[in-house]
Amino acid sequence: MSKLDTLIENDGFIYCIRTNLKYDEKDIVKIGKTKFGNKTSKNQVENHIMQRYGTYYPDCSILYIQRVGDHHKAERMIFKLMKKSHLKKELFYYSENSIKIAFKKITKKYPNVNSFLNRKNIKDLTKINITRRTKEQEEEEQKGFK
Repeated sequence: MSKLDTLIENDGFIYCIRTNLKYDEKDIVKIGKTKFGNKTSKNQVENHIMQRYGTYYPDCSILYIQRVGDHHKAERMIFKLMKKSHLKKELFYYSENSIKIAFKKITKKYPNVNSFLNRKNIKDLTKINITRRTKEQEEEEQKGFK
């Protein structure tokens, strides 16, 4: 599987929600991931997250949301980066600086599809396109033989 295929397959978002929870007088945030799926914009993803967690955490708000090329690996990385602030599961003590740094690192390590393509020159994009089209044609031919 090519790098582009991997990015497309694992396209998603990492988010940080400020909850209304406190533990030991410290604010608690939830950090998680969601697949881009059938949503067509970042705004739709934000609405989905708020509908999903608004019941659990009334008055919650999204502090950070970042589209990444591999939301599974990005979430694991952010959890490792935030381990000193970890409370349990996807809950962390709020540390603005640590969260900001972690989100910056995952953005650099796991660029989203658009960022990946924007960094390529025309020769690279042509090569990627030819490779993807060839693969699609081979898959179509195999389907025809079944």
